Amino acid sequence: MKHVVIIAAGGLGREAAAVISRLPHWDLVGFLDDDPAQADRVVAGKQVLGSVADVRHHPDVSLLVCAGKGQARRVIVARLREAGVTEDRFATLIAPDVHVPASCS
Repeated sequence: MKHVVIIAAGGLGREAAAVISRLPHWDLVGFLDDDPAQADRVVAGKQVLGSVADVRHHPDVSLLVCAGKGQARRVIVARLREAGVTEDRFATLIAPDVHVPASCS
């Protein structure tokens, strides 16, 4: 079982939560988000557990960074690495029903 915390509880995080809910070997523990408006909220049926800095309270989970903008994702990943998060903790999520047309590479 892969236990996952999603970083960023916005639209992309909610979409990722929906995919995770369909995966039998993944368990969404909750969200971490720096937006004070997200504090103590329930998003996609899971609790916002705190801010990104609270990752230290969840040392045994995989992390899925779901900030919508690329620059925001880069900043979050850099902060997590500075906090000691190693590469093997970052999760990659691919929806099992995704279809990539032959015209795409």
